[in-house]
Amino acid sequence: MTNTSAPKIGSVMLIDDEEVDQMLYRRLIERSDHVDGILSFLSAQKALVHLDDGLTPLPDLILLDINMPKMDGFQFLENLAEHFGHDVAPMVIMLTTSIDPQDEARARATPLVHGFKSKPLTDNMLLEFREMLAKDQSRVA
Repeated sequence: MTNTSAPKIGSVMLIDDEEVDQMLYRRLIERSDHVDGILSFLSAQKALVHLDDGLTPLPDLILLDINMPKMDGFQFLENLAEHFGHDVAPMVIMLTTSIDPQDEARARATPLVHGFKSKPLTDNMLLEFREMLAKDQSRVA
């Protein structure tokens, strides 16, 4: 049982080109009591097209891998900022296997990025993200 008073995360978008990671994360999220809905994309480009369609509400949280073909996580962030700005865009957490300190420094210097975490995703991370979102939304309210 979850020990938090923070509201559930409405929706999470997973962007990761690894199918196995996607499958494991979806299963973890579905079994947790932290999230109401999941969108998943194996391509950052397809995720951006989906976000830009104007039909679907933006997710509350994006879990973003760095190293992906065609469009990496940083290129996705640049496009996201161009389309939605830094204030309107969802909270982004970089979830990666990268151990490059430059990747972490670059991510932390990006206003859209609210965290840099090493894979794999865990239930404790979801709880942390849930509490971060609640805190962030209480500042806006």
